[in-house]
Amino acid sequence: MRPYRFELGALVLIAAIGVAFAGGTALRVMAFGVPNACFGLEKPESCIDYARAIDQYFGTLATWQVAATLTGLAFPSIAALLLGLALIGKEVDQRTTVFAWSMSPSRTRWLTSRLIPALLLTLVASLIGGGLADVLQSLKEPSIDAARNFEGFGTRGVPIVGVGLVVFGTGLLVGAAIGRILPALLVSGAVASGALLGVASLNDVLLRGDATFVSSSSNLNGARILDYYVRTPEGETITFDEAYQRYGAAVDELSFGDAGATPSSGLSVVVRIVPAEAYPWAANRLALLEGAAGVLAIGLTYVVVARRRP
Repeated sequence: MRPYRFELGALVLIAAIGVAFAGGTALRVMAFGVPNACFGLEKPESCIDYARAIDQYFGTLATWQVAATLTGLAFPSIAALLLGLALIGKEVDQRTTVFAWSMSPSRTRWLTSRLIPALLLTLVASLIGGGLADVLQSLKEPSIDAARNFEGFGTRGVPIVGVGLVVFGTGLLVGAAIGRILPALLVSGAVASGALLGVASLNDVLLRGDATFVSSSSNLNGARILDYYVRTPEGETITFDEAYQRYGAAVDELSFGDAGATPSSGLSVVVRIVPAEAYPWAANRLALLEGAAGVLAIGLTYVVVARRRP
């Protein structure tokens, strides 16, 4: 890794700044010392003493939470992209591969010796960034278990490791294929974004298979709400457009979240949700899909390196 000491130092610094910003925000909020009991619906009388601290707690989160989360995630991802580009794209651009590939027993071994340390660095930085984003989410909604909450799904926790793999693998592949740093940077950013959007769309389709219907008066904390529907007196679930066509103005009597309201028509509102309990499996599945895309890009890089001219 000696040829990449400057890139490694700079990229570690970039990732460290992002992680420090996110971690500093989390520590600042935790320093207010507000008990968890003061964030629930039923608060003990002792929470009156923490009224000012609670206001400062949420005020700090409102100011810094989004920026800290994005910075903690974006900086490691940017570092992974640039590192992936530098490993091969820089060498091809500077034509040092002519000497390196002639001296190495095989191009596969040459690439593997550079790939493993950079990949480990990417995984560690992504894991730390995703973990800090989880911490910030738990501080945002202390009364809801972050491991059972779809808020911020895909932008925190283990899926960020998958994002790091996609970005790193894309930079590696595009850098090897194009061999020019600036064009490869632009192309790899677009390709990585497209790959992540494609994986997210596929995961959304899979999530719908995990969905279930519940009453609108049910506890929806942490669940992922997909859509609202109308349930007929016969038990059929239909859309609001269909309900208006069948029942007309009777649909206007429906209320959301009021268990005591029973319209004379017998209609009721139901919600299609992915339960909060499904979050761990959904997050792991998204990470696996993203990781598979990243591994595929890395595998294709070996093919490109083996076939291209120095």
